[in-house]
Amino acid sequence: MSNAPLLEVKDLRKYYEVKSFLKAPKAVKALDGVSFSLARGKTLAVVGESGCGKSTLAKTLMLIEEPTSGEVFLEGKAMSALPAADWRKSVQMIFQDPYSSLNPRKKALDIIAEPLVIAGGLSKDEIYDRARKMMQKVGLRPEFEQRYPHMFSGGQRQRLGIARALMLQPKVLICDEPVSALDVSIQAQVLNLLMDLQDEFQLSYLFISHDLSIVRHIADDVLVMYLGQIMEKGPRDRVFANPQHPYTRALLASHPDLTAMKGPRATLEGELPSPLNPPLGCPFQGRCPYVMLVCRDIRPPLYEVDGRRSACHLHAPDLKAGEASGSKPEIARRDGILTASL
Repeated sequence: MSNAPLLEVKDLRKYYEVKSFLKAPKAVKALDGVSFSLARGKTLAVVGESGCGKSTLAKTLMLIEEPTSGEVFLEGKAMSALPAADWRKSVQMIFQDPYSSLNPRKKALDIIAEPLVIAGGLSKDEIYDRARKMMQKVGLRPEFEQRYPHMFSGGQRQRLGIARALMLQPKVLICDEPVSALDVSIQAQVLNLLMDLQDEFQLSYLFISHDLSIVRHIADDVLVMYLGQIMEKGPRDRVFANPQHPYTRALLASHPDLTAMKGPRATLEGELPSPLNPPLGCPFQGRCPYVMLVCRDIRPPLYEVDGRRSACHLHAPDLKAGEASGSKPEIARRDGILTASL
């Protein structure tokens, strides 16, 4: 089997032009040079604050938004070169709100069968036979076939959405906060269902979430975004055990039960910069306690460090002694790796 990634995103950018009366147009850089890959059968979690570009990434991959530049490849085939219908057969999405994403005027079996009806090529009996099997696969009983969405609980509605997304046998599922609208008692059931389906169908998940406890449970790799850019990406265990970007460390420190980091906790002070007027250089400079002069002018690349990548000048190999300490003495470097707690 080839080691090539199933999904590969290269330098993806999505800019929105904002016009203002008597002023020159400006661009909101919702995605600004995002690159990553997703392996078959694996889960890549995308985390970050609201406004960091997570939803724009999902919309772009689903062809809801057209990228400004960059390219996306599925099994080596460019998204721009494939018909939209073919792309959507391989890349499907599970939405955050299971109620608003379902047609309230359609019955459960019709909702699940709809993708196959649109795709065509099968008889009505074949379509509904597959829909019934998928209902059972996601844990919905046969007597639910003729129920409308409002007659289901939140967890059952999300199971409907999952069943519908699987009908075209996709290779990639984009999960946009799939359990955030559910009760905590139901979240585990839906997450376990997703993991079981992943094992059975060898699905790859792009899992968007703000809940780090869920990310730690389900993800294989983690992608941390801030203001449309990648701050850190790498294997889940490495990122959670010893995050290398100050923003990642602050995110984890806000969930004290999720991290073994000791010492004073970092806090995220200040507000997310305006995407209409982002800072020159590092996007996190205005909130980072370790900001240096170089951070003000030069955008840091993604440095290879400790088995992952981190966009922080603290990892620069030519960083002079003493510069890495920033404004607090408890941060230190060893071969470019941040070794002390924030």
